[in-house]
Amino acid sequence: MKKFFLCLIHLIISLFISGCVRPYTVVYDDLKGYREYPNLYGGTDYNGNLELFPQKIEESLTVNEYKFEKYSSGGVKAVEAYHIILDVVYTKEKYQEEIKRITNWSREYKYKKEVGRAGFLFDAECMYFNYPTYIASYNALYSYEYALLVEENRIIYIFLRQSKENQIQIQEDYLPKNYYEELQSGKIMGEDGHLGYSVYYNFSMYFYKHDNIWGI
Repeated sequence: MKKFFLCLIHLIISLFISGCVRPYTVVYDDLKGYREYPNLYGGTDYNGNLELFPQKIEESLTVNEYKFEKYSSGGVKAVEAYHIILDVVYTKEKYQEEIKRITNWSREYKYKKEVGRAGFLFDAECMYFNYPTYIASYNALYSYEYALLVEENRIIYIFLRQSKENQIQIQEDYLPKNYYEELQSGKIMGEDGHLGYSVYYNFSMYFYKHDNIWGI
């Protein structure tokens, strides 16, 4: 009898939460919380900690846009989507420093008996994006982290994590090519031959290095 009542209480609470927690969106655009807001999305071995993004924004730089956006479908089994965009115009000197930081960044990986270092991929020929792009994650559990070199001394950093059921719309030329096709397929990194990469995840580094599926 006690077990029955416990199950009944659990069911009532579940139904209450399901009915009360409705879809919602939160948006942060204050640069004072620039490095704190992303903690809300909960980094993983696939998603890392936004290492491609600059660690801080100096006052001398021009920020055209900054936004952290989270959408939840609500209910007990909520599906969440995240979008972070940082659009920065650097001075010529600071731009060169930032490119050097990005190109020099690497982390150690271990896969089976192999040990090495891996950094961000660079899509210089725009094979996968509409602009020359540095890539930290690409379709890694539906997550993307990349930096678009849109024009001289200007970089747009983007993080996306969403699913085909739950999407946040952003400017289309900022998205990877064939983004919506990949999203609708529901396939993730390395599954059924689908392209995927995460600099934060050991296996994908090995996958990239040995199979050379990217061609960049």
